[in-house]
Amino acid sequence: MARSVAYLLAALVILVILSVLCIRHHVPLIEQDLTTRSRLALNDADLSNVTIKRIDGLNVVLGGVVESSSVRQKALNTVSGVYGVFDAKDEMSELSVAPVVLQAGQHRFSALADKVQVELTGMVRDAAMRASIVGAARRAFAQRRVIDQLEEVSSTPELWTPMLRDLLEQLAGFSSGKLDIRGTHLSLVGSVTSQGRKESAAEVLARVAGDAFTQRLDVAILTPANNVIDNCQASINTRLESSSIRFDTGSTSISVDSYPLLEELADIIASCEGMVVEIQGHTDSDGDEQGNLRLSERRARAVQDHLIDEGITVARLRARGYGELQPRADNATRDGRARNRRIEFVITGN
Repeated sequence: MARSVAYLLAALVILVILSVLCIRHHVPLIEQDLTTRSRLALNDADLSNVTIKRIDGLNVVLGGVVESSSVRQKALNTVSGVYGVFDAKDEMSELSVAPVVLQAGQHRFSALADKVQVELTGMVRDAAMRASIVGAARRAFAQRRVIDQLEEVSSTPELWTPMLRDLLEQLAGFSSGKLDIRGTHLSLVGSVTSQGRKESAAEVLARVAGDAFTQRLDVAILTPANNVIDNCQASINTRLESSSIRFDTGSTSISVDSYPLLEELADIIASCEGMVVEIQGHTDSDGDEQGNLRLSERRARAVQDHLIDEGITVARLRARGYGELQPRADNATRDGRARNRRIEFVITGN
C-alpha cells in the first residue's frame, strides 16, 4: 500500500513538472500570436500610430498617441474583435491640439472672379462651412472653375456662412470682381452690365453688413455700344430666318434635329460678350390660354438649359413665356399658327 502511494506521488510530481514546462513554452507563443494579429488589425484600420504595449493574459493593452476620443474607441473596438483576444485595455494618450483663435479683426475671406474662374481664399470655420461655401460658389458660378484655397480656422464667425452665400451669388453676376472681408470691413468691387445688377448688389451688401460691418461698394457699369447689340441681334435673327427651334409635339423636349442650330446660336451668344439674352417662348392660340402660357415658359427654360450645357453662363440668360399673347401672324390659318409657335432671342445690354 505504501509503495502504491509513493508511485502515485511520483507520477503527480512528474505531471506538474511537465505542465509547468508546457506553459512556459507556449505562453510566449500565444502572446506573440495575439500581438501579431492585433498589429495587423490596427494597420488594416489605418491605426498604425496605436501600439501594443503588452499582453496581459488574453487581454491586449494598447498604447500610443491618438488624435481624438473617436480614434481611441476605434482602436479598442478593432482589437477587441481580433480572434483570441478577450478584451482590449486602454493606456493610450490623446493628442492635445489647441484650436487657432483669432481676434475678430483678423478673420478674412476673399473671392476673386473673372470670366473663367473664381478663386476662394481666406478662412472658414470647419469642414462643414467649407463644403457649404464651395458648394454655393459652384452653383452660383455654374460653368466657371472654382478654386478652393480656403483654410479652416475654428474661430471664424459662424454667421459668415449665409452672408457669404448671398454675396457670392451677387458676385457671380459681375463681369469680373472681388468680394473681400477683412475683420469687420466688407467690400464688393468690380463691373456689371446693368444698373439693375449694381442696385441688387448694393441692396444685398447693405442687408448682410447691417451694423456689424463697414461696407464699400465700387461697381462700374459696362454698357455695350448700341451698334454692338444691334449686330449681335441681327446675327441671331438672320440665323433664325432659315431655321427654327422645334419641339416634340405637345412637349417641352427639343427635337434632336434642332441641336446643331442651338450650337450655332450658342456660339453667337458667346461672342456677344457682356450681353444678356432673353429667351422668349410663344405659342399659337389653340388650346387654353393659361396652358399655352405654361407651355411657352417651359419651352423657353428648356432652351435656356440647353444653352447652359453649351457653355453659356446662367447669369447671361433669362427665360420667359408669353403664350399666345404676342402673335406674329394670323392664328386663323395653318401657316399663321405655325409661325406663331416659335422661340425668339432678344439681346440687351442689361
